[in-house]
Amino acid sequence: MELAVGAVLAALLAGMLLERLIAYQGETESVAAKQLIGTLRTALAMRSAEEITRGGDAALMTLAHQNPMRWLQRTLENYLGEYCSAPKEGLPSGHWYFDRSAETLV
Repeated sequence: MELAVGAVLAALLAGMLLERLIAYQGETESVAAKQLIGTLRTALAMRSAEEITRGGDAALMTLAHQNPMRWLQRTLENYLGEYCSAPKEGLPSGHWYFDRSAETLV
């Protein structure tokens, strides 16, 4: 009887631990995405200033068609690259890629 009660308690604790770990994993991914967005905003500000000094406001339009991941000094581990039209079901989740046809970071 004591062994059964101990096994039930261990299973309950393991279930609670797994539930918390899943929540922490989701929070980690959210923080990583927010950090990347902040880094890209800083890179955009620097590139915008650079383009304005080179060619004025008209040169800013070139930034709208560029891959923002190329502005970073180092490539992210979870960056898959550029795709013309990426197959959404063939790509792993939790990774970034640049869709050239839509000119968006996904």
